[in-house]
Amino acid sequence: MKVMALKLIGGEEIIGHEVLIDDIFVNILQPVVMQHVRHPSTSEMIQGFGDWPGLAEPSCEPRRIRLSAVAVMPLPAHEELARQYISNVTGLDLPQATTKILLG
Repeated sequence: MKVMALKLIGGEEIIGHEVLIDDIFVNILQPVVMQHVRHPSTSEMIQGFGDWPGLAEPSCEPRRIRLSAVAVMPLPAHEELARQYISNVTGLDLPQATTKILLG
């Protein structure tokens, strides 16, 4: 699953997969919006996901976003963000990513 992230002109950061771009729309499957919320017990700010669009009923069909509403075109999501998204969408509890050592 190739997880992609894009930013809309309204400031929302959308994450989804199977992104297709045509002349007018960006089509994205199972999109969620990144949100920063306060943890209820620690009051620490944490990153979370919310339904996007928030008032729409969940659908297996791709969501269509007009290109004119996109500020940053879809880019591959950061590895940890992609893992969190996959865990959120599939309900699977994925193991932590292994630390990478860069030699140089």
